Amino acid sequence: MKLHGRRGIEIASGTIVMLIVSIVVLGLALTLTYNVFCQAEVMAEQISTQNRDQINRLLTTGGRVVIPNNNQEARVQGSFICGSSRSQPVEFVVGIQNRQQTTQALTVTLEYEGTTANPPPSSFPDSHLIAIFDTAANDAQVISQSITLEAGETFMGTFIVNLPLDTPPGQYTYTLVVTYSGGRYGAQTAHVTVR
Repeated sequence: MKLHGRRGIEIASGTIVMLIVSIVVLGLALTLTYNVFCQAEVMAEQISTQNRDQINRLLTTGGRVVIPNNNQEARVQGSFICGSSRSQPVEFVVGIQNRQQTTQALTVTLEYEGTTANPPPSSFPDSHLIAIFDTAANDAQVISQSITLEAGETFMGTFIVNLPLDTPPGQYTYTLVVTYSGGRYGAQTAHVTVR
């Protein structure tokens, strides 16, 4: 009976050692993950500051509606963790400035204009366009929202083009149109290239 008791203790102590090693490894993994996410957050803040500077520079040179980096490339990424590939969403930063002397109610509309792909895709899913103007996509082809800007006020937002993985190579064109009660206020075109 004493022999069985010793074996039980040996198994329990081995299990305890494995548990301690597992906790240490988990702690190191969490620390590494935390550091990576903190670095990504700092980079996102830097990119945001850079975009704000570009928007302010473009607005002061005469534009009412601006998209600083309006030609981007959609990339396909392989995912080691998920085990599949996916397209990388392309984000465009938008700046709109009210140059009128009064408060303006503006309507911002994002439209898919077309593609140079041959043959063009028959349709895109509803998640193809996502506008972060405090709203989500209602339709795969057009997203629209109303905003109100005080005289001299600047609005900054983003929209995302999330093309499916099987999208044919070509250039995809989108137009951001801003209108008000007096007609068209301004517009800007953005292009996504798929290779």
